[in-house]
Amino acid sequence: MNQKNHENEKQYEIYWNEKRTLALQIANWAKNSTDYPAEAVTRFLRQYGGGDIFGRIIVVQSVVIDTIALVNSSQLTLIDNRLLAHAANDQLF
Repeated sequence: MNQKNHENEKQYEIYWNEKRTLALQIANWAKNSTDYPAEAVTRFLRQYGGGDIFGRIIVVQSVVIDTIALVNSSQLTLIDNRLLAHAANDQLF
C-alpha cells in the first residue's frame, strides 16, 4: 500500500468515526434524552458538506442513514426533517 492510500484510509476512518458519533448524538436527541447537538451538526457540515446546500444535504442524509437502526420510524422522520432544515439554513454557513 502506498502512502497516499494509507492517508486516505486514515482520513476516511476519522470521517466515519465523527459521523458515527454525531449519529449517536442525534439519535439520543430524537429519543428526548439530550439537547439537539446544533454546534456539532454545524461543525460536521462545515467540514464535510462541500460548501453548498446540495453537499450539506448529501452529508445529512448519510448521517440519517446511520441513525436508522437506532431509532423508531417517528424519530427517524424527526431526525430527517431537523437535519434537512439545519442543512438548508445558509446563515449558519
